[in-house]
Amino acid sequence: MTCNIMAENQVDALSITDDEDESEEDNVRLYEKKGILSKWTNYLHGWQDRYIVLKEATLSYYKSENDLSYGCRGAVSLAKASVTVRS
Repeated sequence: MTCNIMAENQVDALSITDDEDESEEDNVRLYEKKGILSKWTNYLHGWQDRYIVLKEATLSYYKSENDLSYGCRGAVSLAKASVTVRS
Protein backbone atom coordinates (compact mmCIF):
# COMPACT_ATOMS: atom_id res chain seq x y z
CA MET A 1 0.00 0.00 0.00
CA THR A 2 1.29 3.45 -0.85
CA CYS A 3 0.33 6.30 1.42
CA ASN A 4 1.36 9.88 1.71
CA ILE A 5 0.14 11.56 4.89
CA MET A 6 0.90 15.25 5.10
CA ALA A 7 -0.36 16.60 8.40
CA GLU A 8 0.62 17.94 11.77
CA ASN A 9 -0.32 16.35 15.09
CA GLN A 10 -3.27 18.05 16.70
CA VAL A 11 -4.08 17.50 20.34
CA ASP A 12 -7.54 17.48 21.91
CA ALA A 13 -7.92 17.11 25.68
CA LEU A 14 -10.79 15.13 27.16
CA SER A 15 -13.13 17.23 29.25
CA ILE A 16 -13.34 16.51 32.97
CA THR A 17 -16.69 16.73 34.75
CA ASP A 18 -17.11 18.46 38.12
CA ASP A 19 -17.19 15.19 40.08
CA GLU A 20 -13.80 14.04 38.78
CA ASP A 21 -10.43 15.04 40.20
CA GLU A 22 -8.41 17.24 37.90
CA SER A 23 -4.82 16.00 37.88
CA GLU A 24 -2.22 15.75 35.13
CA GLU A 25 -2.13 11.94 35.44
CA ASP A 26 -5.87 11.64 34.81
CA ASN A 27 -5.91 14.17 31.97
CA VAL A 28 -5.68 11.86 28.93
CA ARG A 29 -4.79 13.44 25.59
CA LEU A 30 -6.09 12.12 22.30
CA TYR A 31 -3.98 12.56 19.18
CA GLU A 32 -5.48 13.11 15.77
CA LYS A 33 -3.73 12.77 12.43
CA LYS A 34 -5.20 14.16 9.20
CA GLY A 35 -3.94 14.17 5.65
CA ILE A 36 -4.01 12.80 2.12
CA LEU A 37 -3.75 9.09 1.32
CA SER A 38 -3.69 7.62 -2.19
CA LYS A 39 -6.33 4.88 -2.48
CA TRP A 40 -6.69 2.38 -5.32
CA THR A 41 -10.22 2.74 -6.64
CA ASN A 42 -10.35 0.67 -9.85
CA TYR A 43 -8.58 0.16 -13.18
CA LEU A 44 -10.55 2.95 -14.84
CA HIS A 45 -9.64 5.66 -12.31
CA GLY A 46 -6.52 4.11 -10.70
CA TRP A 47 -5.07 5.83 -7.64
CA GLN A 48 -7.21 8.62 -6.17
CA ASP A 49 -6.28 10.97 -3.34
CA ARG A 50 -8.56 10.71 -0.31
CA TYR A 51 -8.60 12.81 2.86
CA ILE A 52 -8.09 10.57 5.90
CA VAL A 53 -8.55 11.16 9.62
CA LEU A 54 -7.00 8.92 12.27
CA LYS A 55 -8.68 9.57 15.62
CA GLU A 56 -9.18 7.31 18.65
CA ALA A 57 -7.91 4.19 16.78
CA THR A 58 -10.38 4.72 13.91
CA LEU A 59 -9.22 5.50 10.39
CA SER A 60 -11.95 7.31 8.44
CA TYR A 61 -11.76 8.52 4.85
CA TYR A 62 -13.50 11.23 2.87
CA LYS A 63 -13.39 12.13 -0.80
CA SER A 64 -11.84 15.49 0.13
CA GLU A 65 -11.31 17.74 3.13
CA ASN A 66 -14.37 19.73 2.03
CA ASP A 67 -16.58 16.65 2.57
CA LEU A 68 -15.96 16.39 6.36
CA SER A 69 -19.40 17.81 7.15
CA TYR A 70 -21.14 15.17 4.95
CA GLY A 71 -19.77 12.17 6.86
CA CYS A 72 -17.10 9.65 6.02
CA ARG A 73 -17.18 7.29 3.04
CA GLY A 74 -15.63 4.49 5.07
CA ALA A 75 -13.98 3.72 8.39
CA VAL A 76 -11.79 1.00 9.90
CA SER A 77 -11.32 0.33 13.61
CA LEU A 78 -7.56 -0.19 13.94
CA ALA A 79 -8.02 -1.56 17.47
CA LYS A 80 -9.86 -4.53 15.94
CA ALA A 81 -7.89 -4.77 12.69
CA SER A 82 -5.54 -7.57 11.73
CA VAL A 83 -2.77 -7.09 9.17
CA THR A 84 -1.33 -10.04 7.25
CA VAL A 85 1.67 -9.73 4.94
CA ARG A 86 1.45 -11.71 1.71
CA SER A 87 4.55 -12.97 -0.06
